Amino acid sequence: MGDNYLVLSVSSWLYVLQDAYIADILRYHPDLVVMDYSHGGGEDTKYSRGDISLLKEHGIIPIAYISIGEAEDYRWYWKEEYYKKPPPWLGRENPNWPGNWAVKFWYKEWQDIIYDYVDKVIDQGFMGVYLDKVDIYEYWADDENGEDMVLPLQESASLMIDFVSSISHYGKEKSSPFYVFVQNGEDIIAYDGNGVYMSSIDGIGVESVFYEDMKMLPDALINRRLHFLREFKGKNKVVLDVEYVYDGDISMLRAARRKALYHGFIPYVAYKDADLDETVYVPPYQPFVGGGGSSFAGFVR
Repeated sequence: MGDNYLVLSVSSWLYVLQDAYIADILRYHPDLVVMDYSHGGGEDTKYSRGDISLLKEHGIIPIAYISIGEAEDYRWYWKEEYYKKPPPWLGRENPNWPGNWAVKFWYKEWQDIIYDYVDKVIDQGFMGVYLDKVDIYEYWADDENGEDMVLPLQESASLMIDFVSSISHYGKEKSSPFYVFVQNGEDIIAYDGNGVYMSSIDGIGVESVFYEDMKMLPDALINRRLHFLREFKGKNKVVLDVEYVYDGDISMLRAARRKALYHGFIPYVAYKDADLDETVYVPPYQPFVGGGGSSFAGFVR
């Protein structure tokens, strides 16, 4: 496929969802930012074309976060009736993330919603999408999911591969350039026999490869993920890594960053609460200086 432009041009990134301020992103000035289409998650606070254009004018690639495996009840597509009379494609609420509901992602009705979502972010000026909850395919293959159906793992994975591929084709036909990232679920490539999934994406974002709850993960778990992520690197895909370890300790931040860089990943170190509602920045070789409002406490070039 030749050189991936992003591999050549992106060496820093920012991942901020709730309450992302354009001014903060500009101050941080990453090469790429993954952000929500809306400051508050809904239509009334969505970013204008001017907001997104400003990022691009400063050389920042704006990528829109979209969950394709869970429906979120604060989004434009959600209807009040879903609480009492859910559509056939809606599954159970995620007990760990209230307001997020598993979806039967292969249903046409849900896929049409996502295509409309892609249209919205393209119209805003975003240069691509960051597709979360790809790993929901494992949920639908779990016979203890509590749902009204369970799919064979191979079938569920194949359906997700087809969905990601169709989103990619849809976006790339509508806009150029249009970059497609997936989040987590890197082991889905074990079911990508003909390489459709890998050829459909430009990169992958991964969370907590090295740390969880502020502690190093066991080597076996790290190495299992690295096994798959090396395949993405081998196919010239960008690998974005976010580690949720920042609590004011810059030494921890720098250790997490070094680990990601060692493996050729582009690191971002976020606050340990994983809320992604504050930008994290540290100027090169300077100590963190706290302050009110949005904080800057974590990136070191």
